[in-house]
Amino acid sequence: MSSVETNNELFVAADTAARAGDWGALWELRDRLKATGDWPGAYGIGCAIAGWHVDRPAGDALLDEVIDAGFHQPEFWVAELAESFATEPEWDARLARMRANVPPPRLTLTAWPDYPPTLDPVLDRLPPEREELLRDRLPELAASAWQSALSLVDWTTTRWVHANGHVDNRDAVE
Repeated sequence: MSSVETNNELFVAADTAARAGDWGALWELRDRLKATGDWPGAYGIGCAIAGWHVDRPAGDALLDEVIDAGFHQPEFWVAELAESFATEPEWDARLARMRANVPPPRLTLTAWPDYPPTLDPVLDRLPPEREELLRDRLPELAASAWQSALSLVDWTTTRWVHANGHVDNRDAVE
């Protein structure tokens, strides 16, 4: 059996344990998971949460190790972190350390090509009273930019049923 097959089986076992909240099973897999290339981002935080449930001091130490290794996406584990480490007095400091780990972008644009448009741009602008009607329909801002973005995507994708029909009326309120 190749290491890829072995890792796939290991990842399936870890994902199954995490989804089921079987923290003991996930905790037992931590050393094998740590040996893969998917630590700390994918499995380190899950194992730290498992440790909080199984062996709190070891889970605390593992969380610090995972943060020190660069973990920076607590939003993927919101519910699990809320019921474990987020209840601890050190949580705010740990969260700040996670946020400080966000890597810089891999690409820096140093120049942007300036091609002339092939068509004149058209801005669909509603009359002010129609803009106000549309603004009143927008979802409220959420506590975080991420939640606001999710709310706005949900709002825009549930406004109508797409049927490949052409719309002559370009009024967003309609």
